[in-house]
Amino acid sequence: MPVSRQILGARLVTGLFGVAGFLLAFLVPHIVDLSLLVSYLALIFVPPIIAGLTSQRTSSAASFYSILIPAILVFALFPVLKENTFVITTPLGVLLIIFYDKIFGTSRVITK
Repeated sequence: MPVSRQILGARLVTGLFGVAGFLLAFLVPHIVDLSLLVSYLALIFVPPIIAGLTSQRTSSAASFYSILIPAILVFALFPVLKENTFVITTPLGVLLIIFYDKIFGTSRVITK
């Protein structure tokens, strides 16, 4: 029975996420630190999701950068700040959602 391209693609993406998770667990061997890192990464998604669901004026670029920049900072600052990393990254995500369009003049808003 031939496997469709979509199923093959889903298996490939699942395998890549598994390898990435293994490498992350290998690089951060302590389970508490790994749990904190994953929690802080998940916390980054909250401001763009809430803004996307509630605001008509949030652009896709603002949502993208409010996820990308704090995620990079989580990986850069977590070895130094450990438990206090979210104090920087979560407010930064909120500020990027609020002020990105005002600072960079993005007027392209996705409408339904």
